[in-house]
Amino acid sequence: MFVLAGWLLLAGATARAAELSIPSSMPQRLSVIDDVLYFSADDGVHGRELWAVDRQHHPRMVADIEPGPGSSSPEQFHAGQGNVIFTATTSASGTEPWLLNPAGGPPRQLADLAPGPKSSPAALVSPSPGRLLAFVGTNGTACTLWRVNLDSLTLELVKRAGTWTENAYAALNSGALLFSSQNQLWISNGTAEGTVVLLEQTINIGEIASLGERAILSMVHPECGFELFVCDGTPNSIALLRDIMPGLEGSNPRNFFSTGERVFFEADDGDHGLELWVTDGSLEGTYLVKDILPGKDSSDPHYFAQCGDAVYFAATDGASGIELWRSNGTGAGTWRVSELAPVSGSGAVWSIMSFKDKVFFCSDSQAFGEEVFYTAGAPGDATVLMDVVPGPGSSGPDNLTVFGDDLFFTCNDGKHGEELWMSAGQAGRPVLVADIYAPPAEKALSSSPRHLTPFQGGLLFCARDIGHGAELWRTDGTSDGTVLVNDIVAGPADSGPSAFAVLGDRAFFSAAEPSTGRELWVTDGTAEHTRPVADLWPGPASSNPRQLVAVAGAICFLASDDAGTRVWRSDGTPEGTVPLPVAAPGDDLLFNRVFAWRDAVYAHASTASDSVSLFSASPGGAQLEQLVTLPGQGPGAMRGGGGGAAPETVREPAATVCALFPPGRELPFTQPARMGDVTYFAAYTPECGTELWKTGAALRDATLVADIFRGPASSCPTHLTPVGQRLYFIAETLQQGRVLYESDGTAGGTAMLRPLEPRGFAYPVMTPVELAAFGTGKVFLIAPHPTRGVPGQLELCLLTLSDAGPILNMFPTAEAVKTCFHALTESGHLMYFILDDGLHGEELWVSDGAPEGTRIVKDILE
Repeated sequence: MFVLAGWLLLAGATARAAELSIPSSMPQRLSVIDDVLYFSADDGVHGRELWAVDRQHHPRMVADIEPGPGSSSPEQFHAGQGNVIFTATTSASGTEPWLLNPAGGPPRQLADLAPGPKSSPAALVSPSPGRLLAFVGTNGTACTLWRVNLDSLTLELVKRAGTWTENAYAALNSGALLFSSQNQLWISNGTAEGTVVLLEQTINIGEIASLGERAILSMVHPECGFELFVCDGTPNSIALLRDIMPGLEGSNPRNFFSTGERVFFEADDGDHGLELWVTDGSLEGTYLVKDILPGKDSSDPHYFAQCGDAVYFAATDGASGIELWRSNGTGAGTWRVSELAPVSGSGAVWSIMSFKDKVFFCSDSQAFGEEVFYTAGAPGDATVLMDVVPGPGSSGPDNLTVFGDDLFFTCNDGKHGEELWMSAGQAGRPVLVADIYAPPAEKALSSSPRHLTPFQGGLLFCARDIGHGAELWRTDGTSDGTVLVNDIVAGPADSGPSAFAVLGDRAFFSAAEPSTGRELWVTDGTAEHTRPVADLWPGPASSNPRQLVAVAGAICFLASDDAGTRVWRSDGTPEGTVPLPVAAPGDDLLFNRVFAWRDAVYAHASTASDSVSLFSASPGGAQLEQLVTLPGQGPGAMRGGGGGAAPETVREPAATVCALFPPGRELPFTQPARMGDVTYFAAYTPECGTELWKTGAALRDATLVADIFRGPASSCPTHLTPVGQRLYFIAETLQQGRVLYESDGTAGGTAMLRPLEPRGFAYPVMTPVELAAFGTGKVFLIAPHPTRGVPGQLELCLLTLSDAGPILNMFPTAEAVKTCFHALTESGHLMYFILDDGLHGEELWVSDGAPEGTRIVKDILE
């Protein structure tokens, strides 16, 4: 059977690859989007993370989404109006949808649909260009359908769609999506009213394939068993196409492959076993193509691919093993292409791909082992592309992917492990693209500093050294002053300090140790005064404190216990660490966001009825007061105060706070910036999207500074950095992507910035990924060099303000500096950041604003 054969294939490939026991990055999920090849790989330091190769064949790690050796395992890549949308897994949020803007900035999480470490997305589906839907299994039971709004780059709830099961789906030419959920058949055009049940209940729905304005599906019917049906997307159009095996057992049609005009599949009519069938959606156009393995035994056709007017697939005729076959939908036009496994029961074919009028495929052959082959489609015509491991040894190739004028694939040559290779086709000899997982002796070990937090003129951060896992460190900017504060979990195990918040002379953070799990801790920067605050979920279970904010003399945060996820307040003592009760609590409140604005704490909570509420506690307040409830997170839900005048707190209007922190929208929060009596902030409105706003002493006087990305689309200003009388920030534009902006607080004075070099030449538009103010009249940036433009390479830049305009100075950095260059953090009179210079691994660096004063703080893991 196919499933068993597929398992045996993978098991065989794994076994042979294991013989070549070389450390491997094992690239997976190869996907081509907008002239870039994206994939996941493990370089041996950062875990399985997001990688990319450009048209010039330059490989680079895009981002370490789950910092350190943990893996985010990105997959399900989709294009979204110049962006890349995918799923990734983090310890804080589980598996959720993420977004990457290749023009600038690191990936960001689109939403935490199942708040906390639980995972939500099960499938991202693109039914038509420019439309992207997400099927989400909530708590393993409810199935919800979400729409990715590609203008605002947010997720919007479309509709609950039954109970979660493995979905089958297919798009119609109209752009509608036909899908199954808990044996119900649904159709959706991406709107709530256009998402309806076509068939209330079946015994089982198998596969669905598109056929123009119709779809072919397999399902169990009480009168004919598991058979083939057709549907045009209307409730009364579902009809039996052909009862291939009369009776209740059914023909078990599966392995659907649509060419647009026909659907190929395998089915068993009771006389011929599982063989090749085809349908054009009519009774007379549904027939057995060929009995490849004569009699009741099965040839088991699978792994279909199209080339020209024919389909290619793997099957066996009994006389030989599993080989490559081709068919034009007629018996005479169906024949065996390869003769690589002459013994019945041997061989395997997988990863079939059309490229340059040829068909390339991976196969297990008697002479060459597992390698890549190609054919023009004639009987017996199959040639090895390259015998990577000479003789019967196997390179275990997989993931054939066409990218530009080249064919990329993964294989193991016995020297580099399983890595990424490329070939120009049959005329070009395959070459190794990159040895991503280099031997450990060639890699500098990294302490991987994380969570840089200004504290008492220096920094607190998380790092690891020889003998200790990821633990709490502090630095004053010197090597001797960079010390381990406390080895919370003794030895090489990790406590993983994170989520720092500073309150006076103390810093609160989240850390894990075996007896209490991940709980709230506090430190004054010394070992003797680093201690747990309280075990909020007693025993080894973790309350997972997160989103810590300092407000009005206390720390507020989200944490979970057996009563659910709640908002807590702490003064640093066990008795002073308590959940904030809710005045007139509603049913099943699930708090998912906490934040501070001025001297009050706010929180969002959702309910089982899909409403979203905003709560607030004023300084000294003993409970959370409900400010406003919005009807839901779906399209058209109001974001600024419900259906009338929004209730107000004593201090701030709820409508403006909802604009700052939109309920139900997982937009990244941008820290407001104060310049004298004016506060600048990023806020969302339905008319303008997320743009730059400002306010004076009264929030009700807030005004829009500039609609940079005009209309409801968002420029999403980030890194608001005041210097003198001007504000610097990064914003999204239609043509340039994320670029550097400056503003004097007026629409006319808000514009893209083109800094000067010292000789007066204006650089092109800057595309920084980070910026931070430094001293008086200076701005540090991390950005690609504006003229060299080396793919994946970032530079440290300094803008110095002058009468002639901002002057740009580039700091010389090593050629090996790629994406591990981030986390600009000012503390005292120094700017700290994280850098991998290719010699010391990823370590903590510091700068005083001069090239000669830019240095590594300490090679912690030397």
